[in-house]
Amino acid sequence: MKTYKIEGELLDLFAKFQNERDSKSIELFALWLLEHHNSKRNLSETSNEINSYITMLLGFLGRFATYYSRKIFRDTTLHSLDDYGILLALQFNPKLSKAELMRLGIMEKSFGTEVIKRLIDQEFVKEIKNKIDKRERLLTLTDSGKEQIRIFGGSIASLSNHVVGKLSKDERTSLLKMLQHLNQFHYPFFEENNEVEINKILAIKK
Repeated sequence: MKTYKIEGELLDLFAKFQNERDSKSIELFALWLLEHHNSKRNLSETSNEINSYITMLLGFLGRFATYYSRKIFRDTTLHSLDDYGILLALQFNPKLSKAELMRLGIMEKSFGTEVIKRLIDQEFVKEIKNKIDKRERLLTLTDSGKEQIRIFGGSIASLSNHVVGKLSKDERTSLLKMLQHLNQFHYPFFEENNEVEINKILAIKK
């Protein structure tokens, strides 16, 4: 039967993957399978296929970073990379509104509000009055928040080094330029949050 043949081929490929990578991760196997498949074909994919592949790999890269970060923050005072990112943003920008912080961290309002509230409750961040606009309150780091950056800074640097893998200096520089270009492209869509326009781009019919 054709189904059994496909299952047999997958089992053979999984065995080969285990021998090469010494891993049983299904997600890593999926990545390896794509690499294995593409190495046997000419890069004659359509633009849609290439774009889908790029998007998938970018998503996987984010998941890898999250996976490693969970090891760092397990059983600690900080919850996630998002918490650390907020603290770091306030280190470089000492007085920001909640909205400004969420824009910097590319966080949607409900999620960003939850992260900020958690950090305030833990007394890593505090609210202060805006001397220019008394109706607005700004956020700033507490001494305890600064201490969290010091505690986790080394591990976050190690995580960053590991995430970029064994790319050469030139490859890293090239990748950074491409990612910055993509970030500059997408940020206005996030900033404006024009649902009608985004639905049109994504072919969502409502």
